[in-house]
Amino acid sequence: MTTDPTPTISRADAQSILNTIYCAIKEFEFLTPSMFSAMVHIAIMSYWRGRQYKLDSSSKAQEKVTLVNICVESLMDVAVNNNKYGWFLTWLEKISDVDDERQLTP
Repeated sequence: MTTDPTPTISRADAQSILNTIYCAIKEFEFLTPSMFSAMVHIAIMSYWRGRQYKLDSSSKAQEKVTLVNICVESLMDVAVNNNKYGWFLTWLEKISDVDDERQLTP
């Protein structure tokens, strides 16, 4: 298992993850924010597993959250700096809107 205390994601890896997500989501005729969120999570977890991070046990919950956040930040950075990935930012906004609506619903 990798024990790097502050793992990083290269720009090339972030672009590869974004391309993988895009290839998956374009197959859906109707994609919801929940489906998009799940696809992103699967792609991110697959990436970390490929880097030898073992995150399947419940004792690794905090490490999983940290690694997902690191990856999402890298994906956002790439998307902000490359219009080709603007779709990713649009979907993140949709997820945020859904989360906001859920918080307002009693």
